[in-house]
Amino acid sequence: MLRSFLEALGEDRIPSDVAAQAARYRTLLADKPVLVVLDDVRDAEQVRPLLPGGSNSFIVLTSRNPLTGLIAEGARSLMLDVLSAVEARELLVRRLGEDRLAAEPQAADELIELCGRLPQALSVVAASAAGVPFSALAAELRNAVSPPGVGNLSARMAAVLDWARARTAPPPVDGDWRSRVRTPVWLRSPKVLFAAAAAVAATTLFVSTPMIAASSFLGLGYFLIRFAMLFAGLVLMERPSGRGAVGTGLVVANAVYCLVDALASIHAEADVWVWLEFFSVIAFTVLLVMRLAPFDVLPRRARIVPPTRRPLAYVVVGAAAAQFILLFAGIPHEYGSMTVLAGVGALAALLPVVAIGGLCAATALTEPGDESQRAFVAATVAAYLGPELLLLLGSLLLGPRFTYLGNAFWSDGAYQGSWGTFAVAQAVAAAALLASTWVLLRRAAARA
Repeated sequence: MLRSFLEALGEDRIPSDVAAQAARYRTLLADKPVLVVLDDVRDAEQVRPLLPGGSNSFIVLTSRNPLTGLIAEGARSLMLDVLSAVEARELLVRRLGEDRLAAEPQAADELIELCGRLPQALSVVAASAAGVPFSALAAELRNAVSPPGVGNLSARMAAVLDWARARTAPPPVDGDWRSRVRTPVWLRSPKVLFAAAAAVAATTLFVSTPMIAASSFLGLGYFLIRFAMLFAGLVLMERPSGRGAVGTGLVVANAVYCLVDALASIHAEADVWVWLEFFSVIAFTVLLVMRLAPFDVLPRRARIVPPTRRPLAYVVVGAAAAQFILLFAGIPHEYGSMTVLAGVGALAALLPVVAIGGLCAATALTEPGDESQRAFVAATVAAYLGPELLLLLGSLLLGPRFTYLGNAFWSDGAYQGSWGTFAVAQAVAAAALLASTWVLLRRAAARA
């Protein structure tokens, strides 16, 4: 985008480096009275290089997300409400004519409400209405978006755009596997995701009753914290910008734990209830991936930053490595037997190190992302490691009767070994990983 701006300003020799392009752009606009209009901005980081230098220029941004970073730096915010029902109807009349709306008044009103009375959504629907009855359009849109009054406006607008793209997409090539696979719209509904989460919570609690009893109900508090964060995350996921990123982080972190718990339960005792837990977690994970696609809030690819420029990165990587070594060395005991269940136990023990520890290491060794990316990483790391740290330290108060070893593994005194020492080492590594990652994220936010 910077290159196109520089070309429009008559610049012939455009540097290849983005930072140099931004500097040249600001220099050219320093003394020119220019109005820059940027529509449908994703976040503050996307437009920050396009902010003109000097005081003679003016920039107008439109966005479906609150650009809090720019507002904190002095930008003025003007919140626009949706159209009234009368205004929305007038918009369709201008596009399609009074006769079309008079012929199907109820279907027209339903389309207006399904579009959330958003001008862009109504314009998209009007563009699709040529030669198509309103009732047919309303039926299509009813299956593609949430009912009126449910969900936020950004999600509704995105759903309308997805629906319009699907209607205008070219027919699939004959024989293409995608032509034979159709994702029912109801599978992407938040209600289905909530139902799957409830199934995961119920089966996990049922399977974990031995751990809850052995821990003098310390484990029950642990699971209640986890599932409270899971359902809070599902609610926040539907919110825009930073809160949506935090919600996604909470859900992803606890989805990782639920998968770990299911694998650890299979390793311990593969009965019917354990398999029900496992399949409910798999179903929830699939629905979550379908809901998050195309993963707008997840960390994007970034340039590698040498750890010498961030000494704290050594602490992050070292803590993740320490967790890997501890878990590989101690949990479960039967790695050497090479059985299927031992392999499942190994996967359960090491999956969080790869997923959560890898996320922390990637954050420490790459350029900081935008506000949403930082919020996602912070929420994910805290949501996974925070409850783990609480249960690790809490189990030490119960002595050898119950010792939590991390990642759904625990000892009730039946095994011989220095499990108290192991739990302390696990707690130190988890605390170091959590604290160092959070400090790095806070420093990145301060520099942004």
